[in-house]
Amino acid sequence: MVEHANIIDTLLLHEPKGIKESESGQVYVSTVTDSINGPFTGEWKKLEVSNLDITKQIASTPTYQSQASPVTLTSSIVATTNNSLATVTSFTVANKNDKELYNAVDNLLTRMSTLEDTVSKMKTLTSSLDSGLKALDLFAES
Repeated sequence: MVEHANIIDTLLLHEPKGIKESESGQVYVSTVTDSINGPFTGEWKKLEVSNLDITKQIASTPTYQSQASPVTLTSSIVATTNNSLATVTSFTVANKNDKELYNAVDNLLTRMSTLEDTVSKMKTLTSSLDSGLKALDLFAES
């Protein structure tokens, strides 16, 4: 085998110096500070963001529009019979339209509650993701 110092053909491919001592997942990172005088050396290590010469991407902090407080049903259905109002305490005395309206509104309120919970969780998740990306120093605030 030809010694590294004796290689004349620069097109010959060979493993970099020190690869035998490196660990899986490590790369050779140059530690050269003076490109003219050297020393021309480096080290095997896990690559870190600080080793990269990157252009940070711009990330806008997500914003959310405030929503009105959820509306809940706090009273019974009120039916109109003979031009007078009566409090309905059970569906036996409510007409078919009142029952259907109550079920529709109750269903919408349940769905709204689920949606508000989902939006709240997404807000927390996107905020954490935004913070994490900025902590990696890959993104800058716009």
